[in-house]
Amino acid sequence: MSKVVLVRCSSYDRTEVFEALSRGFELFGDMELSLPDDGDILLKPNLLAPDPPEKGSTTHPVLFHAVGRYLKERGYKRLSYGDSPVVGTGLLVAKKNGIQREALELGIDYTELGEGREVHVEGARQNPRFTVANQVLDASALVNLPKLKTHGLTRITGALKNVFGTIPGLLKPELHVKLKDPVLFARMIIDLNMVVKSNLVVMDAIESMEGNGPRNGRIVKTGFILISDDPVAADAVGARVMGVEPYSIPLLKEAEEAGLGTVSDEKIELIGDPIDEFKVKVFELSPDSRQSWEFSPLAGWIRNAIIPRPVIDAGMCTKCGICVTACPVKPKALVQEKNNDGKKGVPVFDYNLCIRCYCCQESCPEGAISIMVPLTGRFLYGFKARLK
Repeated sequence: MSKVVLVRCSSYDRTEVFEALSRGFELFGDMELSLPDDGDILLKPNLLAPDPPEKGSTTHPVLFHAVGRYLKERGYKRLSYGDSPVVGTGLLVAKKNGIQREALELGIDYTELGEGREVHVEGARQNPRFTVANQVLDASALVNLPKLKTHGLTRITGALKNVFGTIPGLLKPELHVKLKDPVLFARMIIDLNMVVKSNLVVMDAIESMEGNGPRNGRIVKTGFILISDDPVAADAVGARVMGVEPYSIPLLKEAEEAGLGTVSDEKIELIGDPIDEFKVKVFELSPDSRQSWEFSPLAGWIRNAIIPRPVIDAGMCTKCGICVTACPVKPKALVQEKNNDGKKGVPVFDYNLCIRCYCCQESCPEGAISIMVPLTGRFLYGFKARLK
């Protein structure tokens, strides 16, 4: 049985969060079995992009503070934190969303996950080697602090996907290019989690995100903190709160098959407050493009006629060009030409080059890029026209 603790927490009030977290850890128990008391412990928040905490795209600084304070008071002294985000550096994001301020107050140092070394994955299903940040590999334990959100490529993002940030910088876009198919991308995440173990998961689901996630969706007040030492079970419970059958998500289904953790609710021991209290609505997810298509002889036609594609709302676009920079393919699938007045125009997609990794949608600071299902795809699968 995998243990998952759910504790009610209705706001990001500092006192309420710390008391809820403390109660959760007491219910979880046996922390010493998960975290060594004499080693270096790395806290891994979701530092997606330089957004303020109220946007809900990153782990909230108050939850980060509560975890850091609790561990400090329990005698864990050698704490650090870090991430390798899509936009900017981890420290830039941490300053913008407030985590750096909390870390300084607690005496927790930031460590840039910028350089790494190659590691071999024993029993890999697909990717036998990764380059992982040195600080992650050298740490005695990893405390995974994900945010419960929707995601354009993996449909939901939680503990498993948060580990992707342990791969340094530009190596992440390379994996997007190599693994165009969403199922192959999910298998890569599974293999990565086999070598980067989450000793403890503390999921921020006080406020979660639906719709155009992981950066520009709508806030849903789910009102709980989740604690587990099984990242698969943590994400499976998060999916159930969202109203999603976990086995419908390839990342979770294949993670259980790989022996990473548990999806089945019959094998998950839920402790704390009842899960039904937090099922406030059925989340709107990204359109489902999980059908494997990359190796089909009709791959080009399928990509353009069926697979959901990113689209730009010209009225919302500020022409900043971040989406062009984020695009991992060469030549770029987005082109931003200058207008007659010499100013940059709205980027334009070349869908023949677009691999549907949705890095552009994930990185857009204005939420101007959303995911649309082509007309043929809507006829075949009945998808919504566009995710907003």
